[in-house]
Amino acid sequence: YTQTIRAVLNDGSLQTRTCVAEGADGMEGIMWTKDDAIGVYTASGTQNAQFTTSITSPAGDADFTGSLTGTPAYAYYPYSKSNDGKTTISGTLPLTQEYSSTTGVLPYDYKLGAPKSGTSNQFTFTHLFPLLRFTVDAEGTALEGRKLESVSVTFPSQISGGAFTVPVSGGNITWGTAEQGNVLKLNWSDKPVLTKGQTVYGYLACPPVNGLSGKTIKVTVVTEEYQAEFSASLKISGFVANTAYTFPLKLAAWKDVTNSGYNEIDRTETTEAPVITKLTFTPAKNEGKILSKELYYDESGANGLYTKTRTATA
Repeated sequence: YTQTIRAVLNDGSLQTRTCVAEGADGMEGIMWTKDDAIGVYTASGTQNAQFTTSITSPAGDADFTGSLTGTPAYAYYPYSKSNDGKTTISGTLPLTQEYSSTTGVLPYDYKLGAPKSGTSNQFTFTHLFPLLRFTVDAEGTALEGRKLESVSVTFPSQISGGAFTVPVSGGNITWGTAEQGNVLKLNWSDKPVLTKGQTVYGYLACPPVNGLSGKTIKVTVVTEEYQAEFSASLKISGFVANTAYTFPLKLAAWKDVTNSGYNEIDRTETTEAPVITKLTFTPAKNEGKILSKELYYDESGANGLYTKTRTATA
């Protein structure tokens, strides 16, 4: 029979929405969008019933309606008919992904949902993968006014992507036909212009990664004609599920990029890394800044590039 599930945000966290909305101070939330669909299960069956929403514009909370015999116990997003008859759902997470700043849709935002305590028709969803958020500001650099093509993160060792499975009730991810590599790349399909006074945002889903504390990652920003590259030494142990990690890429501190096509630029002379912040989906657990020092650029030229110790934040 027909039932309706309310997909809600809970406890002030940024959970289970499919489209990113930017507020004046950065990421505002992730939203359900038109034509979204979730798969719903009972505790005893492998129903994979398709529930759809009738919203016509992005919304924070949304009702999903479908036919199901029994009480809804588990849900996942996005719905796929290929999961019929299975309690372990499948998906794909490529190491190269696309994002459109025009639509804000996250194509690989897999989520699992379960009823909110004490209810059967209000579900709380969690993101299956970590979310990396890039904010690109090219003002005052050679990249200003150029079309942004990509940002890539090079890890110190291989990471896994590709086909995966996970129990709809939650549990460990199992990689099937794995896509191995150490570079995670985001391509902007709409190639937004890096306009003076504006920040371009981009998001991608990242496989869980551990053992990063003290390791160095490389971040590369590519436009039509220029490339900026630098390294960051991390003080976090890894990237974990249902957590957003922000990379504020203010490029003015790296003005010496050159018109060298797509050739790599040696940044070994930069002794300190750019600022990377960590934002969790639960604000009360936000760990704040993760680097002990911040790199500054003195426009007057008196000091050039210099660092100063950051005051720890709660």
